[in-house]
Amino acid sequence: MPKEPRSRFCRRCPGHPQQNQCVHTKAGLAYLALLDAQVESLEAAAAAPLGADIPDPTDVSIDPLLRTPSQGNQVPRDPTPSPAPKPIRIRVAPGTYGYVEGCTRGAHQLRIARTRALRLGQGDVKQASSRFRREIRNLIIRCERLSVETGCWLLLNAHHPHAHQASSIYASPRLRDEAMTETHDICSRFAKTTSVLVAARRTRAKELVTKLADMTEEKERALRDVDDVNEQLGKQQTELACMRVILDKLRAQGVQIPDDVEGDD
Repeated sequence: MPKEPRSRFCRRCPGHPQQNQCVHTKAGLAYLALLDAQVESLEAAAAAPLGADIPDPTDVSIDPLLRTPSQGNQVPRDPTPSPAPKPIRIRVAPGTYGYVEGCTRGAHQLRIARTRALRLGQGDVKQASSRFRREIRNLIIRCERLSVETGCWLLLNAHHPHAHQASSIYASPRLRDEAMTETHDICSRFAKTTSVLVAARRTRAKELVTKLADMTEEKERALRDVDDVNEQLGKQQTELACMRVILDKLRAQGVQIPDDVEGDD
């Protein structure tokens, strides 16, 4: 009895691939190893920067009978990873975000370009006051570092309009040593000025609140007057309607009533 011809397809692998392409034969293992090498080469080429020397993954000759790579062309199994590209820093032209206002050097204005866009003030008073307390600490730390490392005269006075505490003050060591009395006078004048400003804000707010209360009371009084007028007008209209009913009954009884008695509506 003649034997059946041997099938070229593997019956144990899903999809029944050819035996020289499955894991159950030596030729299939070599073929799969070659595919893995080509995939790794493609991944290395995709991750490498432009201009790098990456071997061509298609430059591999395969024996058509055994489906194995020839000895002349070998693909590296573990390609060297390429270095990560450096981040690109975009330089902004000076003055793009404007210049710092209120900065002078002597009698002349000092032009200092902003490094970022100036954000608008926070509308919430509580959040603004909380941020001021948080940021003023960082600013004082930087002022101390600058004054100690450079030996400069430095004085910082800051106060928030809605703060319930005194002003935040920092004076550099050299300024305290050489002009303690003058520094104390400057800080006292600043504290007095901010106290006056806070009191003025409170006085202005009190005036506005009083004026608003007066306007509200006047509005309520006017509304009450309107209600009284409407009530009187309703009573008059009711009386007029009753009089017309009586006149209609008299006419029905034959009583002669002059035409000018009803009047105009």
